[in-house]
Amino acid sequence: MKSLLVLMPCGLLASVAHATTVNATLTVNATVVAACTVEAATLAFGNYDPTSNSDTNVSTTINFSCTPSTAYTVSLDAGLNSASIAAGRNMKAGSDLLQYQLYTDSGWTNYWGNTGSNRMTGTSAAGSLANTLTVYGKIPKNQIVPASAAYTDSVNIAVSF
Repeated sequence: MKSLLVLMPCGLLASVAHATTVNATLTVNATVVAACTVEAATLAFGNYDPTSNSDTNVSTTINFSCTPSTAYTVSLDAGLNSASIAAGRNMKAGSDLLQYQLYTDSGWTNYWGNTGSNRMTGTSAAGSLANTLTVYGKIPKNQIVPASAAYTDSVNIAVSF
């Protein structure tokens, strides 16, 4: 019994504890980088009639996404079958060429290229990633070309930012 009484005061002393809190700050950060992506597009002229006295005009859109408020430049190269954008692009079927051109405007006056003022420039909207530009295409009338299942070309779309 004596040993129990001696241990009891020690047990009371051990149960008294004081909690202490210390504080620090967790710093959280990130850097948002300018970035853009572009989707492939198709410009379908449909049927071309070499005997028609009218140009064949069509349009399509280029859809791309950029970080909000990012300045961009969109360029189109000469394609696979042309040496010069200014001279006109060419679709090809076998060894036959069908001339066409791509423009930045619905009046088909400013060809879309990959140098100087022949590119499209802008800034993506604040609060939005989506951007859309219209490509206007023209096949000039009265070209003497043989009938073919398909004249094709591939033009590289480059978005610089």
